[in-house]
Amino acid sequence: MCKLLFLTGHNPAQRNSIIRHAWRYFERTGERDGFGAAWISRSGKLAHIRSSNPLLTNRLTEWSEGWHDQVGYNEPSDGSALIIHGRKATCGKSLDNTHPMLDVEQALVHNGIVESDRYKNSSTTCDSELLLRAMQDKGTAGLASIEGYFAFALLDAKAKRLTIVKDDQASLVSARIPGYGYAFGTTREAVACATPLDCSPVKDFTALEWSTRKPHRPMSISTFTKKERVYVAPKSTNWRSAKDYYGSIEHANVSPSHHNAASYQDLFGS
Repeated sequence: MCKLLFLTGHNPAQRNSIIRHAWRYFERTGERDGFGAAWISRSGKLAHIRSSNPLLTNRLTEWSEGWHDQVGYNEPSDGSALIIHGRKATCGKSLDNTHPMLDVEQALVHNGIVESDRYKNSSTTCDSELLLRAMQDKGTAGLASIEGYFAFALLDAKAKRLTIVKDDQASLVSARIPGYGYAFGTTREAVACATPLDCSPVKDFTALEWSTRKPHRPMSISTFTKKERVYVAPKSTNWRSAKDYYGSIEHANVSPSHHNAASYQDLFGS
């Protein structure tokens, strides 16, 4: 599987060391098919670095001898959100398919495997692009047209917003970063790349929205639904149609609801 690390806030002077630390951990655990990270620059623009052929050294700009892409690396970050990805490819290994998935001022990193009848790829062959298209179309309501499993973060530099989402199958844990906000990761070891504090699991079907200007507390917490394939038991011994035996329906695992910050601990944990 891919591995993730999201920070709601960070020390700009430690940006590079946090990315290197996370990527070295990803490499040790087998996510070697692509590394990527995205953040907001001091001037307010989306910045990123990606490599589908990573060669780890102490200088980010030399971490790949080929298939390398970076925008805004030389400008300091604004100290807000930082999203980091290590890829184990389930589709073609290429720069386009390397996370983050990018579109104008948005960047998305994802762990899981998804598909959709509604959303289509337009710039990659990576299934993670479907999540980007769904979120651009309807926000978390678009996830009702996504099948599979996922944990992901979407950083929107224009809206100054970080959205973190976890379904009922993907792993995601979090811990505080004293003075800077929170770290989220697919494993405790990933979170440990940013903070030494103990982790708590993120609850299923949770979507958190953070203002990049306020990294210490989410703006909103909500639940969502996704599309599930449900096996339908045969109604008789007569063969009728495939729909009698197996269908694809929109199945509400939980009822959508919205919560203010006061319910943060109830949904998300301490």
